[in-house]
Amino acid sequence: MNFGGHLSLGRDPARVVAEAAAQGFRSMQIFASSPGAWRPPLLDSARLSAFLEARKQHGVDPVFIHAIYLINLASDDEVLVGRAMTSLIATLEAAEVIGATGVVTDIGSHGGRALWSTPMTRKPRAAAGRTDTRTLEMAISISTASLT
Repeated sequence: MNFGGHLSLGRDPARVVAEAAAQGFRSMQIFASSPGAWRPPLLDSARLSAFLEARKQHGVDPVFIHAIYLINLASDDEVLVGRAMTSLIATLEAAEVIGATGVVTDIGSHGGRALWSTPMTRKPRAAAGRTDTRTLEMAISISTASLT
């Protein structure tokens, strides 16, 4: 059986991976950025290299990224949905860079409204100036398909 945990990489990702492996963890879930802020994931090359090497050395796989808690794709606030999409896309891109197996997110609350009345379902949207949402659509399709 594969055990893991939701861990903070902190200042020294290699040390965190080594300590997790020493406790018997073979998988992990991490935040790519502060979970309560709209800041995008920062992929510092030295920290990234140390993390990837430590994963390989200690056999920690799979790794999942948990998206920030502020994401609400079900909101009726189009500005909030746009920020949420931008953040989720950045997290999906970070997951690809670190070789994560997937991204965990909370879709959000529709506040009791019918699903088809939310901005995400009314019309195609562009996230923060992006003209194409294929990355997000593909990721959602892949994620939901892998659950069946």
